[in-house]
Amino acid sequence: MKNLNRQYQSLNSVFGLMILISIIAILFAGCSDQQSLESLLQQTASELNKSCPRYIDRETRLDNVKFVQKRAILYNYTLVNIEKKEMDINGFKSYFEPTLIEGAKNNPDLAFFREQSVTMIFNYNDKNGINLFTFEITPDKYQN
Repeated sequence: MKNLNRQYQSLNSVFGLMILISIIAILFAGCSDQQSLESLLQQTASELNKSCPRYIDRETRLDNVKFVQKRAILYNYTLVNIEKKEMDINGFKSYFEPTLIEGAKNNPDLAFFREQSVTMIFNYNDKNGINLFTFEITPDKYQN
């Protein structure tokens, strides 16, 4: 339970990063109206990667951001103090995914991503690089 509570504490930090990402996207969008969304997402990933790896909080590190398909961006995180064998993956997923979706629906700083129907993919690994889970927040999850 201690590990689960620690993992939940990183949620606010993830939302802070999502706000930063949306601000970068808006700034790029203002630079050139002719710029394609794909190019914008590639540039956003490139800008964010300049500061990676980046600790979001004491438990969570953003390793990199990647443009992965036409309207999707992938965030790769590591939970730096957790091993897969000690984590309640189902408990974490059942709490964290609805919270991410709710943030994507209602956070005013993510309006640009909503307007452009961007899929946000959050991939989490344990401290040994072993995949824990991936959340794919698609427009159909946040536009209803």
